[in-house]
Amino acid sequence: MPERSVPTIAVYVSAHGYGHCVRVATVLERLLELRPVRLRVVAPVPERLWPESLARVTVQWRAEATDAGVVERPDLSLDRTRTAEAATRLARDAERRIELEERWLARGADLVVADVPPFPLAAAARLGLPSVAIANFSWDWIYDRLGLEEAARSAERCYARADLLVEAEPSAPMEAFPERCRCSVITRRSRRARYEVRKRMGLAPEHRLILVASRPGYGNETRLPPPMPDVRYLLAGSNDAASGRSDTISWPRGLSFVDLVAAADLVVSKPGYGIIGDVCGAGTRFLYTVTTDFPEHEVLRRWLARRPATRPVRGDLLASG
Repeated sequence: MPERSVPTIAVYVSAHGYGHCVRVATVLERLLELRPVRLRVVAPVPERLWPESLARVTVQWRAEATDAGVVERPDLSLDRTRTAEAATRLARDAERRIELEERWLARGADLVVADVPPFPLAAAARLGLPSVAIANFSWDWIYDRLGLEEAARSAERCYARADLLVEAEPSAPMEAFPERCRCSVITRRSRRARYEVRKRMGLAPEHRLILVASRPGYGNETRLPPPMPDVRYLLAGSNDAASGRSDTISWPRGLSFVDLVAAADLVVSKPGYGIIGDVCGAGTRFLYTVTTDFPEHEVLRRWLARRPATRPVRGDLLASG
């Protein structure tokens, strides 16, 4: 296909966690299977999270946050005071930030995709560019739940300019978007056979693998139970629970996180959208914590309550092993 006919997509990723990057990358990988594209990416996350298939067609990576998200404490609880300060400050700077994105988009974009910063959608509308939001919650809903009226209305006005919302299950109400289409959980699937991954980990057929997926703060509050002969643990993230233990295994080089999920018999994690998509794609059992107070987690927990082989666990029980 001639280069001039290859569309350029400007991709914006939220500052709120890696799950937004994982989700939009999954959608773009499937789009790339259908037709060639070029990508210009704005994302405050490490480029290593971007799949190789997308890295090959990414012509620009701008490491910058374009939304405020929420501020979390080390234990992943919500810091409401700092969240209010950050969200309100950004809302009051909305006009300047929209104009900044207008100038950046004017340098080359045929479509804007956002998961789900508000300002780029307003900038796209001003330039007459089509825009698509991908989300299971929106910041106007989050900020409304937190009592942040000014920030909520700022986000709402921007979302109202979007051409389409791809509303990914399980979703919160997102009434600000004028046009919506619903889709099931956005999932990733390992391209490797499960037995192949487990063999590379050195697991015997009788071994049960428990994957503890953690971030700093969460992981350090997890203690493993006493050793059992047929159980092995893989700790993906910051975790000191493995110190001196012989029943833990390391993350083999060359395997992706979704490979680990597919190989596991059980995943233990907080209930973020990315990990939910991965366990659903692999059909893996899921044990999730219920210690955070982020509004999205209410929606996720209600949905997880209906999923087979899925159970909540209190954070104090994880901390005690």
